[in-house]
Amino acid sequence: MEKAKELLEKGVKPSLWYALERDPKLASELISKMFEEVLSVIVKVDQELSSRINELTERVNEVNAQLSSKIAELTENVNNLSK
Repeated sequence: MEKAKELLEKGVKPSLWYALERDPKLASELISKMFEEVLSVIVKVDQELSSRINELTERVNEVNAQLSSKIAELTENVNNLSK
């Protein structure tokens, strides 16, 4: 994220300001390209987060299954002791 901010400050902003003053068509192209790049980053991060959520959900389900099994075992033991 910091790298992106630095790139904006040092490279894109000066080019964009120049383009806005001298060449509106170029400015439009720069803005369009920036927007495409931002969307690309958003899609990539969304996919990574979705993948991570799926991994964590799978792990939570595994732990839940283990805990349920242990609870069932303990419940059976308690029931056997109370007989």
